[in-house]
Amino acid sequence: MKFFSFQDLSISTTALVGILVVFIIIQVKYLFASHADFTTFNLTYSQYVRKGFFELIIATAIGIVISYVLILKSRILPHGLKRLALKTINFGLILGLLALLASAFKRNTLYIAAYQLTRTRIIGHAFLFWLAAALVLFLFLNLISKLKEKYFIFGLAILTFSVTVFFNLYNMDQAIAAALPTHIAGHQDFFYIATLSEDAVIGWEKIVTDAKPLASSLTKPDLSDQDKVQLANIKLALISLQQKRDFLDKKYAQTDYVKTKFFGSDKSLPGKILRER
Repeated sequence: MKFFSFQDLSISTTALVGILVVFIIIQVKYLFASHADFTTFNLTYSQYVRKGFFELIIATAIGIVISYVLILKSRILPHGLKRLALKTINFGLILGLLALLASAFKRNTLYIAAYQLTRTRIIGHAFLFWLAAALVLFLFLNLISKLKEKYFIFGLAILTFSVTVFFNLYNMDQAIAAALPTHIAGHQDFFYIATLSEDAVIGWEKIVTDAKPLASSLTKPDLSDQDKVQLANIKLALISLQQKRDFLDKKYAQTDYVKTKFFGSDKSLPGKILRER
């Protein structure tokens, strides 16, 4: 880091942090919008969340590199005002990145409040928690001069392992089915629930019980576009459930039952079932 002077890093990074702070102040309504604010943006919830996520990834990737350069430079400087100045600037930079992360978290929370849980939204939330903890570790690396990189890597490994354990213990599909995700058209997204694993059986039951009255209510001659979307969603959900039921029957049911159901009076066990079993 000797080819970077103190002035090179301090002036350029101070300007960067200043721009970041001004951006956050000016865009605070956009970055931390409520449902009422969101209606003025002319965006869908999906677009709003994705824009925030990619903005966060780009800013974090660039910010982490700059932050690490400042850490390395501060460690070769003697104790004094220059080292303190670099640490302070770096502290401000990491806080700015955490503010952008908080914005992404708020957007995802807004999305979940509007349309309930999906696998992508749960994974997105977990990733944001992981990234927040990683930035906090980076903050410690900046503030504590004696903290070596190997401890940062060790902390990151523990954090990653914890997230992995969480996803192995947390029944994601069951939680999604219990929350009953909503389609963008405004109705319950039965088709999405039907595509989940057997852990979502509580949602499958609701599809079966609710499909008939909902479909009956949509038998009017003048269906709106939203009605057509809802009717298609119900139909696709029932088709998907039928396919899953047949698959589970072939996989777990007694051989005689499978032969009778799928091949009628044919008493032979076709090669297709042998392959699937």
